[in-house]
Amino acid sequence: MTAANASGINLLFSVVNAPPWAREAGFDGNVGGPPSDPATYAAFVGAISGKYCGSAVKAIEVWNEQNLWYQWGGEPLDPGRYVQLLAAAYRSIKAACPQMSVISGALTPTGTNDGVHAIDDFQYLERLYQAGLKNYADGIGAHPSGFN
Repeated sequence: MTAANASGINLLFSVVNAPPWAREAGFDGNVGGPPSDPATYAAFVGAISGKYCGSAVKAIEVWNEQNLWYQWGGEPLDPGRYVQLLAAAYRSIKAACPQMSVISGALTPTGTNDGVHAIDDFQYLERLYQAGLKNYADGIGAHPSGFN
């Protein structure tokens, strides 16, 4: 952090998993996944935002590849539930540091759209917007690699 600050390098923190104590009862420990309560995650990223406000950390990415089953804890892929997590995180991050950018979790191009293991990134993104994404993100995360 000190070197990044001294060098003028901007950082983005990506917070992509909930610890076991914050997960749903009976969760699959072989895959990372979301917290059972979005407020738990929101409090954590809000604390990060407050701690690093005014530093080299300029953005926080909320999750990663939530359109893949193994990044969403093996739980049903649900853009609406992700937006609930994003909304809670956005409010907490901005309350702690209004200038911190909030980036939506980067979707991965999958080339698959079975709705169970993966949802196509374009279709998932459209459903995110339908669920209110534009109100809770300063930028949209994307991965240029993948199968699509």
